[in-house]
Amino acid sequence: MFVLLAAAVTGTATLLVPVLAGEPSRSPAAGGEIKNPTESPSFPLVTESTSATPSGETPSPEPTASEFEFSESPSPSPAIETTTPPEQYLGEIDEVAGDIYAAKLAVNGTTYPHAVYDSVSKCTSDGSAEYDLGRQWDRLTAMVGVSDDSSDGVVVQFEVIADGRNIATRKLKLGQEARLDLSVKGVLRLKLKTSYLQGGDTTRCTRTLAKGVWGDAKLITT
Repeated sequence: MFVLLAAAVTGTATLLVPVLAGEPSRSPAAGGEIKNPTESPSFPLVTESTSATPSGETPSPEPTASEFEFSESPSPSPAIETTTPPEQYLGEIDEVAGDIYAAKLAVNGTTYPHAVYDSVSKCTSDGSAEYDLGRQWDRLTAMVGVSDDSSDGVVVQFEVIADGRNIATRKLKLGQEARLDLSVKGVLRLKLKTSYLQGGDTTRCTRTLAKGVWGDAKLITT
């Protein structure tokens, strides 16, 4: 509490003197005692409300742990299994090396709608293509031979190479064909190779053209 004391002489400064409650205050100007006031001024005690609930409303009880709803964690989706189809034509698989072409071609009078082939001649003596089997296949089947639109008298050699090892060789001329049914179980890299051996017009490359055909060549799982 502060008491305002005014000086007796005009123009002197006004002093604010702190006065402790319950103790008499002295006037520095008069030097006399000032009796305690008969009644100390009272101030209302203000307390901070601990609840934001408006007056007159009953506060809602706090929810207990048992009142909360818990949803179960979703079960993990089952893993998608990738399976190798029972069979697949080589013409539907991209080669990883070399060049080979897919087409419908005839060999010895039979048309193969899912054939793959390479063109060879005296100037382009051989062609090949490699496939990544991923050790997922068991057998390779095909009807091999020289296409019916090839030059007369040409002889073509067909080779199947599995992981660097030759597992089949056939030499065929126009009008001949041979069936292949080979095990490729556990093979990682498969290579098909066709080579020109002889025949046709050897004086000009453009007049000697042979297509080494792998008729409906496909991979099979058993």
